[in-house]
Amino acid sequence: IIRLTNTKPPVNFNKLDRLSEETAPLLPWRPPTLCPGCAHRASLYAIKAASQRVARDYGKHTEPIYPGDIGCYTLGYLPPLEAVDTTICMGASIGIANGLAHVVKAPIVAHLGDSTFFHAGIPPLINAVYNKANITVAILDNSATAMTGFQPHPGTGYVATGEETTPVKAEDIAKACGVKFVEVIDPFDLKKATDTVERAIRFDGPSVIVFRRLCAIMEQREKRKRGEKTVPYYIDQDKCNVKCDACIKLLGCPAIIKENGKTIIDSSLCTGCGICAQVCPYNA
Repeated sequence: IIRLTNTKPPVNFNKLDRLSEETAPLLPWRPPTLCPGCAHRASLYAIKAASQRVARDYGKHTEPIYPGDIGCYTLGYLPPLEAVDTTICMGASIGIANGLAHVVKAPIVAHLGDSTFFHAGIPPLINAVYNKANITVAILDNSATAMTGFQPHPGTGYVATGEETTPVKAEDIAKACGVKFVEVIDPFDLKKATDTVERAIRFDGPSVIVFRRLCAIMEQREKRKRGEKTVPYYIDQDKCNVKCDACIKLLGCPAIIKENGKTIIDSSLCTGCGICAQVCPYNA
C-alpha cells in the first residue's frame, strides 16, 4: 500500500525488525503451559497413566493414541504431559477417534472440554455409538470456556447476559446418545481417576468420563470473593530426593521450581490443589 500510494511510512519497520532480532535473546524462554492448579493437568496425567497401563496388554510396541481438541488442554501436547496427538478443529477429537477405532488396535482416548463438547462433540459421540467405536471420550469439565475469555456455555447455568438458566449436564447428554459407560469423577483424586479411566478403556464399546473440577482461575476468584485464603503446599526438604524430580517430570506445574539445588514450591503461585503430593514417591 505504501509503495502504491507513494507515501512515507510513519514507522521505520526495518529498524523495528533489527531491534526485535537484537533483543529477542534477552527475553527469558517461557513455554506455554497450563496454570498452576489447573484440573486439566490432573486429568491428562490420569488419562496417560491409565492408557499406558492398558497398552501393555496389547504388546510392548503398542502406544496409546490421544486425539485432542481446541482449548486450554491443547497445551497438554507439550512435555512433560505429552498427551495430545492430534488437534484439528472443535469436536475433531471424537471424530478422529471414531475412524482410528476401526483400523488401530490400541487404547484410544479422545479428550475435549465441556464447552467444546456442547459446541461440536455431540454428533461424533452419536457416531461412536452408532458405529460401535471402541473409544473412550474424556470430557474435561471446568465450567468455563477459559482460553477465549470465560464465555458461558450450556453447562455453566447462565446465559451471555448473566441471567441464570437451567444447566445442561454433559453426562446426561452422553447417556441420551446411548453411551452405556458414563462416569463423573474429580480429577484431583488421581488414584480414582486413573482407575476409572482404565475401566473405561477396557469397556467394550464407547465410554465417557466427565472430569469435573472448576477452572483454577475461577476457583481463585471465588475464594477471594468469599474471603478465603489459599493454603499452598510446601516440600519437606528432609524427605525430598532432589534427584527424583517426579513432581516436575510428571506434572510440569509452574509452581514447582528449582532453587539453589533444591526443589521448592513457589507459594505465590501454588493453589493448594495437592496433585504433586499424590505423585511424590517420597511423601515429601
